[in-house]
Amino acid sequence: MPQQTFEERLKNFNIDPASIKLTDLDVATNQTMLLTTTDSAYQDSVAFLEPQSITDLKRWIGIPDQAFSPGHPPPSIGPVVIHPTIRPSPASRMRIVIPALPAFHPEQIVTLKNLARDFIYGHSEHISTTQLPALNKWLDLQKIRMPMFVFRDIHVASGAVLNVKGKILFANHITIDKGGLIKLGNQSAIHAAGIQGL
Repeated sequence: MPQQTFEERLKNFNIDPASIKLTDLDVATNQTMLLTTTDSAYQDSVAFLEPQSITDLKRWIGIPDQAFSPGHPPPSIGPVVIHPTIRPSPASRMRIVIPALPAFHPEQIVTLKNLARDFIYGHSEHISTTQLPALNKWLDLQKIRMPMFVFRDIHVASGAVLNVKGKILFANHITIDKGGLIKLGNQSAIHAAGIQGL
């Protein structure tokens, strides 16, 4: 299977390659570089992703289903709260589906957050497809703008630290010399055509 071009990979994030000024990033020996969205020096290297569905978030920062053991897991059948006064009977294993509403009750939001986490970081088939319309509606209401730093090639020299204050680091090739380090926060991801440690 042919490898995708840099431009094709950017389109997977709904990003127009023409909107990004591609540069290399080099972190010198024993230096610490902090990448933030407020730093004007890297303003042209930041794209803000706006997910259109929960599937976008899984592709961008989640764990692919292929990373899990083979097999088809059953959809989750745990109780879902539709309203605080209505609860499924544990004995009957009754399933209630949260509808795609213009606004959600706080207890529904708790459930949707849990479902979203399980979909993004677990096997997506553990979440019933009947819950996806509500998940996508809730996601739309969040108006998420997720920062992604985009560079052509990245080199982190020996003893250097690249500290990324964003959700995604995107590059063509990343080279990390011995003793170099790239730091990202929780629920972040690196997307590169290749990463090499020297």
